[in-house]
Amino acid sequence: MLCPSGVKLKLPPIEPAIKSLKTKLRSHPELGASSFSSGGERERAVYPPGLALILNSCIDSCVEVIEKDSFTPRWFSGLQFVVCGKEVGDGIDRVKKLKHDLLAGLNKSPKISQNIELHWNIPQEDENNRRLLLPVEVKRFDAEMVKQAATYAREINSAIPFRAFELVLLYNHVSDQFRFLIFHRGGLTCSEPISLHSTSKTQYTLPDYTSLVEMFMSILSWTKEEDFGYS
Repeated sequence: MLCPSGVKLKLPPIEPAIKSLKTKLRSHPELGASSFSSGGERERAVYPPGLALILNSCIDSCVEVIEKDSFTPRWFSGLQFVVCGKEVGDGIDRVKKLKHDLLAGLNKSPKISQNIELHWNIPQEDENNRRLLLPVEVKRFDAEMVKQAATYAREINSAIPFRAFELVLLYNHVSDQFRFLIFHRGGLTCSEPISLHSTSKTQYTLPDYTSLVEMFMSILSWTKEEDFGYS
């Protein structure tokens, strides 16, 4: 469902990206199971450096391969996850403005910070206003995460009502399960759970990042509005 439109089983190879990602993450032993998952602690404890570091490393590894394979301009060129803690400036139906601790935007100057206003939809980004592209929800209970993710999807759809789908990312920091959620006109589709941190508490071993790389390789290969859900 996330494969670029017009592409049938022909994305850039994922094996080099997986190898690159593992090389990057081996230099960060703090991502081991004993330190990355916060267990019963507040979800914000897992944001820096663990979750954002893994996602951004995955993006960097995929982009390395994509740029070798094709120079086609990408819709998400410069995508980056940042720890922010900012409220989104616009909302719908008098709903309380949502606050995001971890989100994805395009890596440009100025960087997303406390001085930047975030929006679900703006005609043009500038030095003071930036667009939120991929919301991330982190909690310990799946039901709560899906409910909150549906709120994000509703906000995205309200900003651009003719989208074919809305993409939200979830991470259960207790069970170590990362998922891609696609809200669409037929309901909700989600990926299989993906493990992000070390599988051992005594030895630093990396999990299988194949599914994570496959998902991001598809997203980062988008080149047209239709790929991102615009119908």
